Amino acid sequence: SLTLKGAVALLGDRASLGALPLLSRNAETMMRLANAIRSVDRETASALGHEFGSISGPDSKDIFGWVVSKFQRLLATPHLRQAFGRGGDAVDLVDHVDNGGILLVDLAMPTIGAPGARMLGAILLQRLWRAILERKERDEEHMVILDEAHLFQFGPLTSMLQEGRKFGLSSVVCHQHRRQLSDDMRHRVAAAKHRAERRLAQSLGYVVDLLAAV
Repeated sequence: SLTLKGAVALLGDRASLGALPLLSRNAETMMRLANAIRSVDRETASALGHEFGSISGPDSKDIFGWVVSKFQRLLATPHLRQAFGRGGDAVDLVDHVDNGGILLVDLAMPTIGAPGARMLGAILLQRLWRAILERKERDEEHMVILDEAHLFQFGPLTSMLQEGRKFGLSSVVCHQHRRQLSDDMRHRVAAAKHRAERRLAQSLGYVVDLLAAV
């Protein structure tokens, strides 16, 4: 978003989602942000001024009140504020994937609740999918195992199931029963399973032919 670009220009590696509610409180804070980054990122500063410089009165209160309320929900618990309030990433996912690393993530759903776990998981999946697209060693297969997959039936998971194979990605989605998945997600999972079974059959056929030739 435009505000996030402004936060990055202002704070660099220390920029985080936790800073956005403070920067988005009202038109005045947005204009102060624009002025502060003008020497660093003139394009974003100009865009902020154009977008928010003319907002005032009741319209301003409604717009910024709506924005802040969304971020308050995102940062509703201390755990979420700690997660989203940090700056740089602790793990370079592109390097991690290229080097065959193993990453275990506990979203702590009993502690932060299903909405918070869903948000954290969706952001992590988005970052992972971007890392998969940017990876250099696509011939080396990388596997993602996703528990409680019904919580993430939006965003990157559909692309991961549909397009992951050509980028060297295999996905295992775990759920308790099929009814937890939407019709569209069940179709995508079934299609991915069919492709995997076909690849397995082709590989087994190759092995059989190889053994017969020995």
